[in-house]
Amino acid sequence: PMGTSREVRLGEQDDNERQKTGKSATKAPRTYKLEKEDFIINLIDTPGIGDTEHGDAINMKAIISHLSGFKEIHAICILLEPDKSRLNAWFTYCIKELLHNLHKDA
Repeated sequence: PMGTSREVRLGEQDDNERQKTGKSATKAPRTYKLEKEDFIINLIDTPGIGDTEHGDAINMKAIISHLSGFKEIHAICILLEPDKSRLNAWFTYCIKELLHNLHKDA
């Protein structure tokens, strides 16, 4: 039903994941590989924009470095917190910076 929340956890918590309010949950980019018979999906979890601990510039370099290991990127999915549905100027700048560093077809 609408308006209810449910916590879902996959795998064990490790040093790359933080569960503190107000902190980016992911410290460094990490790839989760899902393999099927005829295809592979790589889900890449990255630190959030606006991380006060490491800063966006450091996180952006880490994300771009991590993505450089992939020959192709077929989709980019951006997840937003429900209470932050409006894109502010800083978020927009960070997304443009990321896309600027990827192939023009991204």
